[in-house]
Amino acid sequence: MNKEIVPHEERCAECRVRRAERLCDYIKEYGWTTAGHPRNFTFTCDLPLCKECAVRVNNHDFCDQHAKLYEIDQRYWRSKEAHRKNAIRNAWYSKMINEGKQYCEVCYEETKDK
Repeated sequence: MNKEIVPHEERCAECRVRRAERLCDYIKEYGWTTAGHPRNFTFTCDLPLCKECAVRVNNHDFCDQHAKLYEIDQRYWRSKEAHRKNAIRNAWYSKMINEGKQYCEVCYEETKDK
């Protein structure tokens, strides 16, 4: 039983047992500079994590707390996008009905009167 002793500063911040090999990639803040070279940059959480504790999402590693926040963010933006698409579709339906045209409810294309 040869158990590795991991120095305190190299341990995972969540389990505090295994060696941290990754950092949390959750973006906490956006920044920019115009001093000579305008560019954008981000500030990430950078919490040290081991492979077992890191939550892998779309090729990014998140700590448990930020993985939950990321999922909430994604649900919010998906609902905003769905709402926007529904608003566009409803406006299109209203226009078609006001013009007295018939449309297919499956493909939303105008149909010819028979």
